[in-house]
Amino acid sequence: MISNRKSILVLFGLLILATATTLPALPLRNQKPSTEDERQKTSDGEMPVADLVLADPTDPKQRALRQARGSRYGNRGAQPIAELTPGEEVLPLNSHWWWGLPAIPANQSNAIITGEVLAAKAYLSNDRTEVYSEFAVRVTEVLKNESCLPLAFSNEVAIERRGGAVRFPSGRVQRYRTAHQAMPVNGRRYVFFLKSNESGQDFSLLTAYELRDGHVQPLDGYGDKGEPVVSSFTAFAGMDEATFLKAVTDAIANLSKNSPDKARSN
Repeated sequence: MISNRKSILVLFGLLILATATTLPALPLRNQKPSTEDERQKTSDGEMPVADLVLADPTDPKQRALRQARGSRYGNRGAQPIAELTPGEEVLPLNSHWWWGLPAIPANQSNAIITGEVLAAKAYLSNDRTEVYSEFAVRVTEVLKNESCLPLAFSNEVAIERRGGAVRFPSGRVQRYRTAHQAMPVNGRRYVFFLKSNESGQDFSLLTAYELRDGHVQPLDGYGDKGEPVVSSFTAFAGMDEATFLKAVTDAIANLSKNSPDKARSN
């Protein structure tokens, strides 16, 4: 009898041990999967932030530069940005920005570069009705430059995009964004497609593609839940980096071949 009890106890102990070693290998029901939804939420969560009560620069040159850049944004007749009541959120701006914009907008871009984001900051428009974000980017390669602004390896350039977050004195942060657009993230490397803003000595961002671990991830084209919406952009997700860069350089080369000056010379 005692021998049988010992055998049962030993078997019971082995069963517990087997269960304990097997459970960690099983998927957890509550574990968050790594999805495009998480990628999109991360981009939103890392939006550049502007303090509502931030003072203007004291340096005259910096103040003039900020005025020049802030004048490009604003909503005539609208009320200045204000804190919403608890539970209210700002709806994304639905501008259909992608209409007429190719996924590789070589022709629409005054400049195309690869670069790393060094810093990001948001600012209010001059009339305080809109917010825009500004990114300091270190250039790693110049693929195209038809702007009046100098671009070279290791130069630092300023790149803007409409949208950003505003922090109120209460501590609440409200996010303002354009539907299906995201923001570049500090420390990450991208191919940037840019329009030059000579009055502000900077560029506006048309679109960008993140370069990571040898592959490409579109910055734009996803919905609120990370689902692909603008398929012309999201089709590049996961593409090999070298293949994508060749597609970009081929698109630039085709512009040169088809330019009026080239045609006249032939």
